[in-house]
Amino acid sequence: MEICEKSILRYVTLILLLLAFNAHVLPNLHLGVENAVEAGFLWTDEGRQIRNLEQMQAQQTLKLNQVAYTALYVNLSYGLGWILEGGTPISAKSFAYGSRLVSLVAMNAFLLLCFGVAWRWFRSGPWAIVATILMAGQSLNLQFATKIHPEALMVLWVMVTLWGATVFLGSGKLWHLWVMVLGSALAVGTKPIVLFLLPWQLLVFGAALWLHRIRSFPVIWGMALSALLVFALGFTAASPYQAFHLLDWIQGLLSENAYSVGKYDLSSWYWFKIITDVRFLGPLFSAGLIFGLIAGTHHLYRSWKSITFQSAGVQPANLQSVDAQSVDAQSVDAQSVDAQSVDAQSVDAQSVDAQSTSSQMSDSRSEFLRKPLNLFFCVNVSWVVMGSGYILLKSHSFIHRYLMHVHVACLWILVLGMYWWWEKRSTRHKKWILPIGIVLLWGGIQPQWRESLRDLERRQKIMSQMPAHRAFYQELRQMIPSDAKLLYTRQVYLLPQDFPNALRAIPSHNLRFLEEADIEYLVVNRKGRPGLKMEGKLPNNEWGRNVEAGIQFWKDLEADQVNGAFKILKTYPHLKITLYQKSR
Repeated sequence: MEICEKSILRYVTLILLLLAFNAHVLPNLHLGVENAVEAGFLWTDEGRQIRNLEQMQAQQTLKLNQVAYTALYVNLSYGLGWILEGGTPISAKSFAYGSRLVSLVAMNAFLLLCFGVAWRWFRSGPWAIVATILMAGQSLNLQFATKIHPEALMVLWVMVTLWGATVFLGSGKLWHLWVMVLGSALAVGTKPIVLFLLPWQLLVFGAALWLHRIRSFPVIWGMALSALLVFALGFTAASPYQAFHLLDWIQGLLSENAYSVGKYDLSSWYWFKIITDVRFLGPLFSAGLIFGLIAGTHHLYRSWKSITFQSAGVQPANLQSVDAQSVDAQSVDAQSVDAQSVDAQSVDAQSVDAQSTSSQMSDSRSEFLRKPLNLFFCVNVSWVVMGSGYILLKSHSFIHRYLMHVHVACLWILVLGMYWWWEKRSTRHKKWILPIGIVLLWGGIQPQWRESLRDLERRQKIMSQMPAHRAFYQELRQMIPSDAKLLYTRQVYLLPQDFPNALRAIPSHNLRFLEEADIEYLVVNRKGRPGLKMEGKLPNNEWGRNVEAGIQFWKDLEADQVNGAFKILKTYPHLKITLYQKSR
């Protein structure tokens, strides 16, 4: 009866946690955007996702705007939007709602998977709840739960891969290998930032061989070939266009570089990673991560050392049996048995004993690493080390969400280390450690919760201003001819299909456009003036000098309309927008 009550309490706590999580993020689900421009007001990348839809429907293709971008998230969003719309064409509003719903379902599935893994391996309901709270309380997980971006789906597949790798190392079963490979295929099919899952899986497969989970050579080849087949099928199902145009996808990966304002070296990248971890986890959880890593490593070292001593303790008993056999041999020799024959038997006994000791050591090592928590800790540490490699090689931008796929493993390292440290404490110590732990957990989650709440409020504020932006655009269409040559900045509501000669302001090359083309109008939002925050960080090259010249142009435009070259046609103070016309 008591066990049943504890199980009910565990499920009730999980349901309350999921309800609190969804209540926090659900307001973002209903942000009604009508086109890519409105989605871009919320976030530039969300506008790009809507443009993917527009391109797919206009050209009847599965090709995306970004060549190297894989398409599982877009395809799922498209399918759900098709269901909501009841057929094609799909409106941007239905696609956006479907995309947010895909992210929300993926994040809830991720939290349920984390709870299930922790409950099964910790064998403790409270620790399973603690692990789920840590995952649900992170600001990026809260923010991306309802954004039109694939991070939530990517995190789900990364978690599936980590779980599959752990159970495969523990059992060596074929279907566990398939789970790991399929999870990685879907993760890469969601976002190529997790491309280092491929060499990491080779490391996991090699570890399985070292642990003697797979012994037969034909079985090794069969499992490897089946894993390649599962990966190919999973990647093809996730992103069919990229799979059938693999060379274009590879070329896109090689040529795609994130936006950069300069070069960086290895040391600056490591500092970025440390700062990013602190920003994502928060100061308390970052300190907890370091403590968890130390505690987990210490636990594994002590466990391994204990097993080594136990295996070494077998040797004296074996040697005693060998000595006994030698004594027996001597007594037999005293009874006129050939001495050389007795020596040969003694050597054989020692050889058998050495083989037995080696076998016991191998069995002890296998038994030690067969424990799921030990394996899970090693799997997560190895993924943290290798998973950041793609960012180091490809990305030139220090953007904290680029490490979201390894932060999952960081949180598991924290939980495992704290769990092992807690288990070694006495009952008397646990009574006063428990309230302190609750306070620290609450203190660590609070800043993450507030940051996500600020992001939610910012997005709701932007959408509350959208009717004013739409009214401004209707007025703009009446004031400016559709064939006019105009330049506009970010945070300006303007549909390119209505103004084919319009160009969005980018300081690195728009000055040349101003000089060569007869620009008639400028539409400037003070919040969207490009590049002004990059001053002082620009590289000393042609690109940097162009950007610096562009920054100076926008400053002169605001100060004296570039020596009277432009005049103010109308201002919209509530939107912080100014409309300029070229002086005749």
